[in-house]
Amino acid sequence: MHWILLSMACNLNEPDTFNKEVIITGGGHATANAADYEAFRFTCCDSPHISDVIEAYLLVTRSLANDNLGDAQQHGETMRAAIEKAQEHTALPASSLTGLSEMNRLSMTWHRSEMVGIRADLGPLSDKAVDLAKQHKGGDTQIITAFCPMAPGRWLQTESTIANPYYGSGMLTCGIFEE
Repeated sequence: MHWILLSMACNLNEPDTFNKEVIITGGGHATANAADYEAFRFTCCDSPHISDVIEAYLLVTRSLANDNLGDAQQHGETMRAAIEKAQEHTALPASSLTGLSEMNRLSMTWHRSEMVGIRADLGPLSDKAVDLAKQHKGGDTQIITAFCPMAPGRWLQTESTIANPYYGSGMLTCGIFEE
């Protein structure tokens, strides 16, 4: 059995876990629990404009999980168009408009980026997507937040089996579901 010492600075919003050391045992990677999928999934989105953004975002993360750079770039452009359209609707809460603006900024160069560049921006972009989806619960799409401790990073997905966009085929099923 391998012992791995990790410095846990992955969740900066929770001061009690910031900069703590945790010992993880085992030779494998983080594995999702099927019961967590059932317990933690939620519906999105109560706004058709936010729904369009999240649907395009989900296509981006699926493309990254499948190591498909061309599709990730194409869906990134679709996501940016959906973001720009959503930003025209000032009836959205200010926090949503701010999140959309940040998502747009982070995805601006994806059309000319390599997979590594897109994945580098995925963490902050996904944090904004998770926030948006949770602010706009409702609608018909069942989604869940997943987390990869190796990236570290969160993302949204619809599937009950982890599809890690940070590492793709290198660690496709590495991750857990979060509330």
